[in-house]
Formats: sequence, structure tokens, C-alpha cells
Amino acid sequence: MHRFFAELEPSLSVTEQNLVDRVRYILRSNIFGDAELERLRREAVPSSDGNAMAGNAAPLIAHQTAYVDAAVDIPVVVDSDGDGIVSHYRTSENEEHIGRVDAGNAQYTSRKSIATSPHTPKQAKSCELLTQFWRPIWKPAGTFARWTHYFLVLSLCLPLWVTGALAKKGHNITVISYFPQNQPIKNYHDISLAEKLTVFEGVFPEENSFLTILKVTSSLVQFGTKDCKTLLEDKNVQNLWKTKSKFDVVVTEQFNSDCSLGLAHILNAPVVGLTTHSLMPWHFSRFGVPFNPSYVSFMYSNGGTKPTLYQKVESFIIDTYLRLIYKYLGQRVDQSTLAQYFDDIPPLEELGHNIKFQLLYTNFVHVGSNIFPQNVIEVGGYHVANPKQLPEDLRKFIETSQHGVIYISFGSLIRTAAMPRDKLETILSTLSELPQRVIWKWEEDSLPGNLKKIYISNWLPQNDILGHPNVVAFYSHCGLLGTTEALYHGVPVLGMPLFGDQPSNAAAIEESGLGVQIELKELTKENLLKKVQDDSKSPVSG
Repeated sequence: MHRFFAELEPSLSVTEQNLVDRVRYILRSNIFGDAELERLRREAVPSSDGNAMAGNAAPLIAHQTAYVDAAVDIPVVVDSDGDGIVSHYRTSENEEHIGRVDAGNAQYTSRKSIATSPHTPKQAKSCELLTQFWRPIWKPAGTFARWTHYFLVLSLCLPLWVTGALAKKGHNITVISYFPQNQPIKNYHDISLAEKLTVFEGVFPEENSFLTILKVTSSLVQFGTKDCKTLLEDKNVQNLWKTKSKFDVVVTEQFNSDCSLGLAHILNAPVVGLTTHSLMPWHFSRFGVPFNPSYVSFMYSNGGTKPTLYQKVESFIIDTYLRLIYKYLGQRVDQSTLAQYFDDIPPLEELGHNIKFQLLYTNFVHVGSNIFPQNVIEVGGYHVANPKQLPEDLRKFIETSQHGVIYISFGSLIRTAAMPRDKLETILSTLSELPQRVIWKWEEDSLPGNLKKIYISNWLPQNDILGHPNVVAFYSHCGLLGTTEALYHGVPVLGMPLFGDQPSNAAAIEESGLGVQIELKELTKENLLKKVQDDSKSPVSG
């Protein structure tokens, strides 16, 4: 992840700015020898422009070494190889060691928190992840300690690529989520809220009208207050604060509730944020992001980066409305819910301003550019992995298709089977005239018409399917993660956005020439056939 660790070559000049990157790279690469750090100390020569060429390094002086020493003490949070997170923390002789968890009674020794470190970055954001205890693993011949972290993760839908990567690195992860893992993962522990999950049964919005947007977003805020109550009512979650569990970092998803910020406050842990979508309108101010929906791409608009005058006015009204309902119908209700359990919760918006930094799952390639402060970091695309081997029956279905395969999925929060019957028949009729086979994420045992050319399943390895060279198109609702996967693998997108950020994602795809979009209300056989033909001409289709 180059935003965290620059792969710096020795031939590059050393500056105060890139020195931290170099030290982090050394630590991340497990190069703990003092020789390389001493070289950096010698090269870190301040000058009028802050530069010092490696070949013209001046003698070692006291204030030069301070740059390296300060850099060493900065916790390294994200690994640049994309498979996890590593952190390093240097303790001095007078610091207490970070506590170990006692498996029997969960007692912890005192430790100096990362939150009190003078080198901890002031910027922070919330994502529903809490990092528990850091256990030291000392390298006998080295100066630095490398830590195994204990994470408690709270998330509605935080992807496995985040939590799984942490577990893979040897960190101990406890995840509070609606989506527990089906197969056990080493170092990974679930607190499941799956029984309380709300799925949009029978809801399939036919148009993204102004009133539909207001209705859906109001429901979104209400779901957030429900999630807050579900979280705090859970006995396993309550056990965390009743046993006074100690945490080092909370990573909380910035979505439709700030309830987890209150829990992090009770646990006395700093917060880091993560989103699997664009920033919500109510989050811009807390991160100091300049935002004017009249000319900046707005997540609830299908105007893309070139909205019409009507779309600009519409975006301004929706943005103002959303900020108000989140404050008065979201945060105030969550504040009241938290007050039923705790006596000393500060205002949630105040806690939101204390978030350290935000990992934002967008990429300017398909959502347009925006101005972000340095504590808001775009990481869109980092979850996409190399495709793995497909199940044998699915692999044969794809590879024996002479004309390729179209993959259809409208996400996990809406049942595709709830689609209006006339629209479903339109899609099936259109597919029957296409030479391609179809893989469709479908929640029931059969499709009307029982077409033999269609492979259906209620769960599919999406990234692995999109990574197969015989997949020629992705018919999708334009969720951000799936859209990113399709772009990465070079699969043209036929977008049919339904709500949320999907219209803006679809608009960006079409605007950039990476696919086309069609609204559900415009769905006819003729229109769909034309869109499929246009999609086949997309630059990414080769």
C-alpha cells in the first residue's frame, strides 16, 4: 500500500518527509538491523529545502537522528503488500510492557497505550473494528519489538479481506458482525448478530426518484438506530465492558450509526475508520473534507461528475436533508440508547471528530477526484485478490461456453427473487436471445422458465468468477466492491442501480466508458438488448 509504505530505493534523496516511509519500509520488511537505520541517520541532513542526497551525506549530528528516532516510534498500521496489517511500537526502559491476556480470567496488566504516544498521528477515523491487546514478541538480537495484536472488530459488513488478513498475520481477531464465518479461521473469533440481521425482503425500488431517495435514506438511518440497540443488547458484547476488557484500537465502519464510537469510548480505545463505500454526507465535516454537492459528484445522484442544473439542486436538497435526519433521528436516538447503559458518553459528533484516520474505499478512477485531508486515505481496490480455483461444476460451466458467460448479481441485501415479475420476465426473455451462458446469484431453487443456459446459486465466489477470462459482462446493481472487482479484472459492467451510492457508481462507470447503465423503470427487452450490445463495445472488454 504505497500511501503507507513507499518502496524507496537507496538512490533516492532522503528528506524529512520520506524518512518516515523508509523507516516503516525497513520495519515492514523485517529488516531490523541497526546498520540500515544508522545509514538513514547519517543521510538525514536538514538543508534549506529539506533534502540531502545519499551520496553527499554529512556527518551524524544530534538533531538528524531525531528524525529517524521519531519515525521508529510511529506505529505502522497497514502492510504494503496488501495482505494484512502490521504494527511496530518501540518501548523505552521506563515504559510498562503492553499487557498479555490471561486465557483463564481475562486479566490484563497495565500498559502504555498507543493513544498516549507522542508520535501517534492526531488524525483518526472510525470503522467498526476495535484493536485489543498487544502482546510483545521480542527479537533477541534486535532493538525493536514486534507485536501480536488482539483485535475486537465490530462491523455490519466489514469484508473478510480486512479481518482475515489481520488473522493471517498472526493477530488475534474477535469480530462482532452479522456475517460470521462458515469455516473456522485460525486466530479469528466471531460474536455473531446474524439472527438479528434485517434483509430487504420484498423491497425492489423501481426508480431512483427524489422521493425514493428520501425514503430509502430515512430508512437507512432508522436501521442504524436498530443496529445500535442490537449491538448493546447482546450479552457477549456486554461482557466486553463488564469485564473491563482492554483494547488498543477500535476500527469502526463509518456508515449509518455512531454507536460504536460510544462503545470505543467506554473501552478507552482510539478509533480508526473504514468504509466500504463513499463517505456519507454526515461524515464530511468531522473529517474536514470540503464538500459542495452542487458541483462535486454526489453519492445519491446519477449525475456523475457532470450533473445537470436540476441534479445539482436535487443533490443540495438531499444532502441538507440527510445531514438533518442523521443528527436528529440518528445520533440523538443512539445517544439516548447509549445513555441506558452508560453515564458518561460525550456527544457522538464530538467523538466522531476524535477519529484518528479514515480508510476510504473509493478510487478516483471510477468515482472522480475529490479533495481529502491527509487523514482520509483512499484504498479502493485493495480487497481484490488474484482469482482462486472455481468449484469444478462452475468451472466447467464457464469454460465450455463457446460465447462466454454473463455474470448477474444484485448484491446480498436485496433478494433478486423480489424483482417485479414483469421485469424478471424481460430479463429472462432478453437472455434467451443472447448466445452467452449466464451465472446468476439467485436466492431460490429455480428460475421461472428453468432455462438450462443459466447457472443459479444463492452464493457465488464473485471475485473468482469475474477473474475468469471467459466472463464477458457483469450485470450488476453497481455496488462499490463488485464494481471495483469488475474493473480490476477488465469485465464490462451493465449497471442497473437501485439505491444508495449505486446510481453514482453507475454514472461514473458510464461516464468513463467502462460500462453502461439502465434504470429499472426503463427496462424493456429492446433497451436491454441495446445496452448489452453497447457494453460489449466497452474499452475494458478488449
